[in-house]
Amino acid sequence: MMSKINKDIIFWFGLIFLGIFTGVTLMFRDVYQGFGSVTFGAVPDFTLTDQLGNSVTQDDFSNQVWVGSYISTNCKNDKSCKDLLEMTASIHQQIKDDPKTRMVSLISHADIFSNKSIISTLNVQHDHWKFLNGDPQLINILATRCLQKKLPIGGYDTRLFLVDQNGIIRGYYQADRLEEVKKLVKDIKTLV
Repeated sequence: MMSKINKDIIFWFGLIFLGIFTGVTLMFRDVYQGFGSVTFGAVPDFTLTDQLGNSVTQDDFSNQVWVGSYISTNCKNDKSCKDLLEMTASIHQQIKDDPKTRMVSLISHADIFSNKSIISTLNVQHDHWKFLNGDPQLINILATRCLQKKLPIGGYDTRLFLVDQNGIIRGYYQADRLEEVKKLVKDIKTLV
């Protein structure tokens, strides 16, 4: 006859096993159907200025899926930064008609007027693609937290990041790799 202690051990072992099995099953189910539980943290609160001079906060993007990038004001003189902008513009063209999606580019300079030359070369719908700037230190802190790496002031990064409707970063994509950009567009559609 089993003692009460052995029955308790078997019961708890079985319960723990069932919990682990259920968790792993749900995780794999979610991964195959979309993102699952993979996240990279939340976008920090911010208040910045867009290309039209309007104040923009993180709340302006609530209930919307958005793609973020970090660009330099020196982009017009840098080929790889120009390539990043062209790829971002291509993504913008693919999602611009969806009211639940946005593009957000953080610009590493506080003077919005110097950025108008960059913006004017792109076919931008201003309500769907926001170029945000403000205090360079704040932009750099925001970019560092969103991209999870330190960037030089005035620099840029070729990674794009995807943010869900709740302000949670769901993935990173290299803008200079076509297969990753295609995956980004697919992932946007999955989240919307």
